[in-house]
Amino acid sequence: MVPIWLERSGGQPLNIVVKPIFVRTFEETEHENHAVDAILCNHAHRWKDIKLIVTKPMVSFLKNIPENLPMLHTLYIDGPTSNLGISSLNNFKHAPSLRVLTLDKRVSRLSPQFMPKVPWAQLTKCTLLKGGNYTCQDGYGILSKAVRLQSFTMEIDATSTISPSTPSTGIRPAELLSLDLSVVRGAKTHDLLNLLTLPVLTELQVTGRTESNTPEYIAALITRSGCPLQRLSLGSLEVPFTHNKLHELFKIIPMLSELELQLHASTGVGNGLMGLLTHKPDHDAGLCCLLPHLKIIKLAVHSAFSYERFSAFLSSRRDVVACRERGIGIAELQEAVLVTWKDFNAGGRRAYHLPYKTYDQFMELSISGLDLYVHDGARLKCPLEDYFFPGEEEDDSDSEPEAEELEWNADDSDLYY
Repeated sequence: MVPIWLERSGGQPLNIVVKPIFVRTFEETEHENHAVDAILCNHAHRWKDIKLIVTKPMVSFLKNIPENLPMLHTLYIDGPTSNLGISSLNNFKHAPSLRVLTLDKRVSRLSPQFMPKVPWAQLTKCTLLKGGNYTCQDGYGILSKAVRLQSFTMEIDATSTISPSTPSTGIRPAELLSLDLSVVRGAKTHDLLNLLTLPVLTELQVTGRTESNTPEYIAALITRSGCPLQRLSLGSLEVPFTHNKLHELFKIIPMLSELELQLHASTGVGNGLMGLLTHKPDHDAGLCCLLPHLKIIKLAVHSAFSYERFSAFLSSRRDVVACRERGIGIAELQEAVLVTWKDFNAGGRRAYHLPYKTYDQFMELSISGLDLYVHDGARLKCPLEDYFFPGEEEDDSDSEPEAEELEWNADDSDLYY
């Protein structure tokens, strides 16, 4: 059937997934199928979007892939956990149309010089997934070669540092618009960030097992790059980010339109920082709110988080055209998200409890057009009325809600990344 289908499809580009039957465990129970391999390789000139999930019986297929792949645009490669004995993967180096590359578990040996040989200089999007244990050095090497890259996503093993032989001057990816780093393990992510200058960066995400000084490294990157950052997402699974470090970071990104602080990254947003974000028409001369162009904000609820201060902040960013004192344009807030995680409380109360007055203020903001809602622990979107249990403070009790009310309380932090 496969040969007939290929013949009938003429010279049209092909989207193909090549994978074992036992995808979950990568069990080596399959055998080589030379007939299918030959058919696929004979039509390699038509490959456009290819996903390869490699097992040991596929080694001969990999070696026989023709090097001339004129239509190949998108390539995804994933390998088994065991070593296949392949020193290098060279088949994809002559792919003039290749723009998008995703690498998961390594097919060739565990070393930066044994990354697949592809035309790095023409890629526009690259993703490295955690199965390959990709390091800071791997990230630096790719960003050095992929000079046209616009989007780079990396689940990074930051246990090892950059090689001492790496030039201290760093690199300047001139076209990189989006950088997404998720730290799987280790505390050396700053070694990579400190070597980057990203003059056109508009989107930055640094999450996972980040360091407490992450806001400082990001502030240095932004200052060094002079980039027009529009979207920033920070997350921390283990260590809190402080008020002072977040404050210093916010001061240098006035054009930011979207902010997300996940888990412990939101800890520094207490009453003080919320007050600095709140626009006050009668503020002192020369002062104005932080992040005046903010349109979307997503914050994790924590023990020092005040719903009342958050409501005041939201209200101050609605129906505001310009600051009377300085004529600064104030963007109207369009979306606000409260993210609940584990058993954090808000203002000393259970996260789902708040006074009637505050609840009514939230509902009024929602009715006025603000997209205001709650994300529970499983990243499910909850309308205000489905999540909150309004009541006066004396109505709080130590009793746990019913089981169905606890469905939002997920312990699996991987859901956030």
